[in-house]
Amino acid sequence: DTMGSMGMFLAGLVLVSRNRYLAWPVVLIALSSFMNQHPIRTKEGGSTPWTALMTATFALLVSHAAMFTFTDPMTGAIKFSSS
Repeated sequence: DTMGSMGMFLAGLVLVSRNRYLAWPVVLIALSSFMNQHPIRTKEGGSTPWTALMTATFALLVSHAAMFTFTDPMTGAIKFSSS
């Protein structure tokens, strides 16, 4: 399946580059691949749409994880309190 392979490749690209803007189209491609799955293709040994969907979701979470860490702008160290 071309969409599944392209989704897996782009999800890997998002994981390497941490590009938040590319992560959303990858999720849409993975959803499209998931919705258009054919059981005969997965039986032949192709990658399942579940793996493309999970990889895209993981890439989305990893690319946005930097927004949820609290670091000190001066040192870059993680802050555990507001003081």
